[in-house]
Amino acid sequence: MSQNIEDTAFTIRWGKQVFDRRATAVHVFVYGKDAGTVFVNKTMDKIGRTTKVMASTDGYEDHGAWYGEVLRSIPGAVLLVKAQDQFNGSPRAQAGVFVQLNDTAPMIKISATLCEHHLAANTEIDVFVGRGHVLSPDEVRTLGYQVKKRFEDAFFDQEEIDELITLEELMSGAEKPVLEEVTNSKGEKLKVFIDQQPKRKLRMRRSK
Repeated sequence: MSQNIEDTAFTIRWGKQVFDRRATAVHVFVYGKDAGTVFVNKTMDKIGRTTKVMASTDGYEDHGAWYGEVLRSIPGAVLLVKAQDQFNGSPRAQAGVFVQLNDTAPMIKISATLCEHHLAANTEIDVFVGRGHVLSPDEVRTLGYQVKKRFEDAFFDQEEIDELITLEELMSGAEKPVLEEVTNSKGEKLKVFIDQQPKRKLRMRRSK
């Protein structure tokens, strides 16, 4: 049975906008086992053309632009969405979200809040729309990936995530397994995924 294109593809948007001393930068990466990152559009097949929308209503190039693509999903791949709000070139707030692609998972939308300015064309952009499970840094580690503590401290502060990122479930899908701590026969405590109904930990609103 064939799947709908919306189940096997996802959309991303990335770019930067700069106004006076404020700037917002958003990127989407494929996250590697060794914590390395590669721009997702350099790894996965593109469907159609890349779109470009200027960040400002006056179309001034130095104010930045937002790019968009539709990509073919690779189930199991882990993506990293990063958003950063800057003031005078230094981070004021920054946020990260891990997403594991899964064609049977809920369809979710990850949006980023942009710095405000009277010339800004948008106050928010949809960074990721597709089927996948949002994972915590601990869940990503359990899958065998490195997540450095310094990186987690910098990009996974809940207050800064709430300030910059909005998560929304657009369509239902298969729930992700729960990460639980178990004790093996040697008395060692391990974190493993248990296939059962999870307790939702992330603040995600449902589409009306």
